[in-house]
Amino acid sequence: MVAAGVSTQTLLQTAVDESMRGRVLSLFGLIFRGGPALGALVIGAASELVGLQAPLAAGALLGLAACLALWRRRQAIARGLQSVPQPSADD
Repeated sequence: MVAAGVSTQTLLQTAVDESMRGRVLSLFGLIFRGGPALGALVIGAASELVGLQAPLAAGALLGLAACLALWRRRQAIARGLQSVPQPSADD
């Protein structure tokens, strides 16, 4: 998990414009740390009402839908990451 986190942050830092780097990394940290906690809160609250099976299934379907959406756009994402201008030696 540490290697994946470091790799993700390195990719973000190299793919984002220098003037936006801090903002993007702050947003990434907020989503990376707060997203699972918010999801656990929502699934926990829903499981109190209808039991655990339905909210867990809904969360799994949402996760699969997100994976499918990203998989369908993988080539566009790769092109966007490849076209990032690299800093010159003069910078």
